[in-house]
Amino acid sequence: LGDVYKRQVVGGAGLLMVSSVKYHSFKEFHIGRVPFKMLLGVIIAFAIVFLDPPLVLLGVAVTYVAAGLLMTLWQLRKH
Repeated sequence: LGDVYKRQVVGGAGLLMVSSVKYHSFKEFHIGRVPFKMLLGVIIAFAIVFLDPPLVLLGVAVTYVAAGLLMTLWQLRKH
């Protein structure tokens, strides 16, 4: 069961890499003076990651993939 699931995840990731699904690249961030609330948010985010790194990072990755798919579906729906 685990081996089949791993193959499906790898196959799905491979298909998404060659698809036309658009993902947010985070290239347009310009870091200047950082507000205290933002710094506090980053520290809290690191603390959450340190609680259970594999689970938290998997959740972030799944959310990122889902956001790209949803944005692409939304763009297709608008046209």
